[in-house]
Amino acid sequence: MMKFINSLALLFLFTVPSLSDSLPKPVKTEIKTSVSEINPGQLFKIGVLFKIDPRWHISWKNPGDSGLPTKVHFILPKGFTAGEIQWPVPLILKRPGDITDYGYENAVFLSADVSAPNELSLNTTIPIRAEVAWTSCSYICIPGKANLETTISVSDLANRIDNDLFAYWERRLPISSDSPKSPFIANVNGKIDNQHPSSNFAITLDWKTKPQDVQWLPAAGNELEIKNISITSDSDTTKISFIASVYQGQKLSKDNLESLVAFTNNSGYRRGVNLLIPLDEKIN
Repeated sequence: MMKFINSLALLFLFTVPSLSDSLPKPVKTEIKTSVSEINPGQLFKIGVLFKIDPRWHISWKNPGDSGLPTKVHFILPKGFTAGEIQWPVPLILKRPGDITDYGYENAVFLSADVSAPNELSLNTTIPIRAEVAWTSCSYICIPGKANLETTISVSDLANRIDNDLFAYWERRLPISSDSPKSPFIANVNGKIDNQHPSSNFAITLDWKTKPQDVQWLPAAGNELEIKNISITSDSDTTKISFIASVYQGQKLSKDNLESLVAFTNNSGYRRGVNLLIPLDEKIN
């Protein structure tokens, strides 16, 4: 219900320009590329940098109890291919009224890998565009949007730029639980299907090195409600439990629930691991 109410309020702000123009604008956006020039067939990165005013935040791909997911849609010329948006590890943010949001404060960089086609004419210019939408939340939630554009030249020599920016945010991307670098071994119990639309799930994480401040963030879509999340840690083991329920009138369309295990490592850095939760092996 909370998300529904906030969605209606944001829709109202979007559709009443005179009201939205008078509201604060706490977010600024810039489009960035990892190169200034590309070769035909080259792989490179593009991204949108969000700069967020103090005491405000924008949403992760699951906003939590308020706001709407941040959206970045890259528009590339024919023959260019962009991968999925890469999301740095977000924060769990508590707000008055027992509201829990998943998002970012101060700044975040949402990027994607791009491959250029093999057939490109040298000494031409390639436009790179991004359509961006977000909600910034503080004492209220305000919608924002931007259309961003930059260009890259085609050359037989590629010149990398903004290496520090891309490297900084790449270190803040979660790794997969299947990676040899994963800091834990996960065991998941639970099952949900279209005949039994609600189930208890239990996750056990056996850590290779004891972490601090373990958190779990589900990336549920419009089909599933995740509630009664409980997290307990004892020595080198973390237990996570929750209830997953299919919303009335909805059916499962995915085999797995995307989720993120966030934690602080021994060096004091916040890190994350993407963990897929199997829902049912017989989804139609």
